[in-house]
Amino acid sequence: MTRAYVLPEHALAESLPVAGEIDFAELSSDGLTGGFSGAHIAEVCRRAAMAILRERSFCLEGAVIQQRHLLDAVGAVRQNIENLENKIRIGFGAIRDGM
Repeated sequence: MTRAYVLPEHALAESLPVAGEIDFAELSSDGLTGGFSGAHIAEVCRRAAMAILRERSFCLEGAVIQQRHLLDAVGAVRQNIENLENKIRIGFGAIRDGM
């Protein structure tokens, strides 16, 4: 399955309405979510859902996931991936250098 298929499926599975103007093609592009696994995509959608709920003080009425929520979530997940990769590199460097 491609990200273009998985992203809207996960977003809709979050049980919150998704704005009609969301550009899933942009969100699933290599420039934004290239290299993301299905778990990363699911995390993006969870973060977007939590963002709108926080904005609305956890009131479900009128809560709609917008493009900006998904873009912010993509950035946060991308940062987490980069942080983890850096920790792994540092750890392997320490092992290679004999700690």
